[in-house]
Amino acid sequence: MPALPTNKNGSKSAFVRFDRIEIASAFSMGRLANTLPLKQLKALSHKAHLTEIRDGHPAYLNKFQSKLIIVCGRDSAALQLLAQYENELATYSVTSAEVTVELPANSESHAVTSVPKVAGVLLHKRQRRPHFYAKHSSSEPKPGKFFCSTIYLEDKRSSVVPKVYPRSRKENGEAFSDPIISVEWTLSRSAVKYYMGANTIAALLDFDLVAFAEKRLVAGILNPEELGRLFVRDRSATTKKLKRAAYHYLRILTYDQWEHFDDHQLAKTICTRSPSLIMKSLRKHGFSQYEAEKCFSRGSFLDSSVY
Repeated sequence: MPALPTNKNGSKSAFVRFDRIEIASAFSMGRLANTLPLKQLKALSHKAHLTEIRDGHPAYLNKFQSKLIIVCGRDSAALQLLAQYENELATYSVTSAEVTVELPANSESHAVTSVPKVAGVLLHKRQRRPHFYAKHSSSEPKPGKFFCSTIYLEDKRSSVVPKVYPRSRKENGEAFSDPIISVEWTLSRSAVKYYMGANTIAALLDFDLVAFAEKRLVAGILNPEELGRLFVRDRSATTKKLKRAAYHYLRILTYDQWEHFDDHQLAKTICTRSPSLIMKSLRKHGFSQYEAEKCFSRGSFLDSSVY
């Protein structure tokens, strides 16, 4: 599993890998079950199974009959094996791929409490949705997941959907290990082709996961004084006055976002820090991109001060 470069003091390390991958095939589910090495794929991945493509699917799936879903383990061994059986898939297409960065957590409680902090400083450059939303399951969490909200930074219909949630690290054979904070990007069929060049297994294996993650795993640290200057035109204003103006604006932004969160404290933690939400809001109120970006400094998620 590729590791991201550690920070200067080397106190933390993060790993990046593929998570869930969906591959649509023109062959039937029964034929693929007989020709693909499913037992080996299951042993080399966290989970692997076939499913039939039924009615109600997107139009681009009309020429496909079945779908192979692989949840990768710590490496890409399952994809390397599948590449040897590429001809058995006939006409196929990688319709979805999830890239996951696993940030280390000391414990389950640390992972849960760190989710809003991580989501609150993640700098998503092309933020299109004017608000985040938190999805919290009221039922018992599935194996490997914790009882905590998943924070979505974009709408599920977007070509790239970033989300943050806590869980246990996935191992081969449906096993789990250490608790982590997962920062995940779900790439649609069009996004897979855009970032990887083609919707093929070979393109997945050649894809530079570390470069993709490094470009997107950027923390935006808010400078309240710079934010306050946008609203206080008095150049001789004191630091206290500037910060008061900034926190007043952030409080209004938090009130505006409450309906999208199931917990007000969660909304406060995210909305008073998030560079994506704050910059989107500032642009909406007529400030330039330069003025919005000036309110933030960039940091690393591998720095212990971030979360």
